Amino acid sequence: MIPPEALQDDDIVIAVGSIGAPTVSSEKIKRGDEGLRAVRAIEREIDKAANALLSDEIGGSKAIEPLIAAAMANLPCVTLCNFIFKGGKL
Repeated sequence: MIPPEALQDDDIVIAVGSIGAPTVSSEKIKRGDEGLRAVRAIEREIDKAANALLSDEIGGSKAIEPLIAAAMANLPCVTLCNFIFKGGKL
């Protein structure tokens, strides 16, 4: 986990997450590498490698997905928790 201040202006940060109700996960079992596969597809499309990943959730199972992808890709995950709680603006 890294704070936003650790990023350079030209770093490529990809947000990882999913949509829909979390109960779908119990109906359709995931492979576990969906986040990583999505990151790699975006990297191929933009022809640039990601420097970090970002979670668009702060709680629940969807908040864990970017951490899994970051670990699999050996990339840091940006945390906005302190940024948000301190009243930061993007």
